[in-house]
Amino acid sequence: MKSKVNPKSLKGLMKRLRESKIYPYVSNRYVMMGFGFFVWMLVFDDNNMIDQVERRYRIITQNQKIRYYNEEIAKVNDEQKALFGNEQTLEKFARERYRMLKDGEDLYLVINK
Repeated sequence: MKSKVNPKSLKGLMKRLRESKIYPYVSNRYVMMGFGFFVWMLVFDDNNMIDQVERRYRIITQNQKIRYYNEEIAKVNDEQKALFGNEQTLEKFARERYRMLKDGEDLYLVINK
Protein backbone atom coordinates (compact mmCIF):
# COMPACT_ATOMS: atom_id res chain seq x y z
CA MET A 1 0.00 0.00 0.00
CA LYS A 2 1.45 3.36 -1.00
CA SER A 3 1.50 6.11 1.55
CA LYS A 4 0.65 9.54 0.25
CA VAL A 5 2.91 12.46 1.11
CA ASN A 6 1.22 15.73 1.74
CA PRO A 7 2.65 18.04 -0.93
CA LYS A 8 2.01 21.12 1.20
CA SER A 9 4.20 19.83 4.01
CA LEU A 10 6.93 18.81 1.55
CA LYS A 11 6.92 22.27 -0.03
CA GLY A 12 7.09 23.90 3.39
CA LEU A 13 10.00 21.66 4.38
CA MET A 14 11.89 22.52 1.20
CA LYS A 15 11.21 26.23 1.73
CA ARG A 16 12.53 26.09 5.30
CA LEU A 17 15.58 24.16 4.12
CA ARG A 18 16.39 26.77 1.45
CA GLU A 19 16.08 29.57 3.97
CA SER A 20 18.36 27.89 6.53
CA LYS A 21 22.05 28.69 7.00
CA ILE A 22 23.23 25.17 6.15
CA TYR A 23 21.60 25.05 2.71
CA PRO A 24 24.73 26.14 0.80
CA TYR A 25 26.71 23.34 2.46
CA VAL A 26 24.06 20.68 2.02
CA SER A 27 23.36 21.60 -1.61
CA ASN A 28 27.05 21.48 -2.55
CA ARG A 29 27.57 18.48 -4.84
CA TYR A 30 30.94 17.63 -3.30
CA VAL A 31 29.45 17.48 0.18
CA MET A 32 26.59 15.34 -1.13
CA MET A 33 28.99 12.97 -2.91
CA GLY A 34 31.22 12.79 0.14
CA PHE A 35 28.26 11.96 2.34
CA GLY A 36 27.09 9.35 -0.16
CA PHE A 37 30.57 7.82 -0.27
CA PHE A 38 30.72 7.76 3.53
CA VAL A 39 27.36 5.97 3.76
CA TRP A 40 28.42 3.54 1.04
CA MET A 41 31.66 2.69 2.85
CA LEU A 42 29.89 2.46 6.21
CA VAL A 43 27.12 0.10 5.16
CA PHE A 44 27.07 -1.23 1.60
CA ASP A 45 30.65 -2.04 0.58
CA ASP A 46 32.07 -5.58 0.86
CA ASN A 47 34.72 -4.27 3.26
CA ASN A 48 32.37 -1.97 5.16
CA MET A 49 33.36 -0.49 8.49
CA ILE A 50 30.86 -2.51 10.50
CA ASP A 51 32.35 -5.79 9.26
CA GLN A 52 35.87 -4.46 9.83
CA VAL A 53 35.07 -3.72 13.49
CA GLU A 54 33.61 -7.22 13.91
CA ARG A 55 36.69 -8.79 12.30
CA ARG A 56 39.03 -6.75 14.48
CA TYR A 57 37.12 -7.90 17.60
CA ARG A 58 37.40 -11.54 16.47
CA ILE A 59 41.15 -11.10 15.90
CA ILE A 60 41.58 -9.67 19.41
CA THR A 61 39.64 -12.55 21.00
CA GLN A 62 41.58 -15.13 18.98
CA ASN A 63 44.89 -13.56 20.06
CA GLN A 64 43.75 -13.74 23.69
CA LYS A 65 42.90 -17.44 23.23
CA ILE A 66 46.29 -18.06 21.61
CA ARG A 67 48.03 -16.38 24.55
CA TYR A 68 46.01 -18.44 27.07
CA TYR A 69 46.72 -21.76 25.33
CA ASN A 70 50.43 -20.97 24.98
CA GLU A 71 50.56 -20.35 28.74
CA GLU A 72 48.73 -23.64 29.38
CA ILE A 73 51.15 -25.50 27.08
CA ALA A 74 54.09 -24.03 28.99
CA LYS A 75 52.54 -25.18 32.30
CA VAL A 76 51.95 -28.70 30.98
CA ASN A 77 55.50 -28.89 29.65
CA ASP A 78 56.88 -27.83 33.04
CA GLU A 79 54.74 -30.46 34.79
CA GLN A 80 55.87 -33.08 32.29
CA LYS A 81 59.54 -32.28 32.89
CA ALA A 82 59.03 -32.43 36.65
CA LEU A 83 57.05 -35.66 36.44
CA PHE A 84 59.30 -37.66 34.16
CA GLY A 85 62.49 -36.25 35.58
CA ASN A 86 62.25 -38.26 38.81
CA GLU A 87 61.00 -41.80 39.37
CA GLN A 88 59.54 -41.00 42.80
CA THR A 89 57.36 -38.20 41.45
CA LEU A 90 56.19 -40.46 38.63
CA GLU A 91 55.19 -43.14 41.14
CA LYS A 92 53.40 -40.58 43.33
CA PHE A 93 51.52 -39.23 40.32
CA ALA A 94 50.44 -42.73 39.23
CA ARG A 95 49.25 -43.64 42.73
CA GLU A 96 47.29 -40.43 43.24
CA ARG A 97 45.79 -40.01 39.82
CA TYR A 98 45.23 -43.53 38.56
CA ARG A 99 45.01 -45.28 41.96
CA MET A 100 47.75 -47.75 41.11
CA LEU A 101 48.86 -50.15 43.82
CA LYS A 102 51.77 -52.41 44.54
CA ASP A 103 51.10 -56.07 45.26
CA GLY A 104 49.65 -56.59 48.73
CA GLU A 105 48.53 -52.98 49.26
CA ASP A 106 44.97 -51.89 50.07
CA LEU A 107 43.31 -48.76 48.78
CA TYR A 108 40.92 -46.71 50.87
CA LEU A 109 39.00 -43.87 49.23
CA VAL A 110 37.54 -41.03 51.27
CA ILE A 111 34.66 -39.38 49.46
CA ASN A 112 33.58 -35.94 50.65
CA LYS A 113 29.91 -35.11 50.18
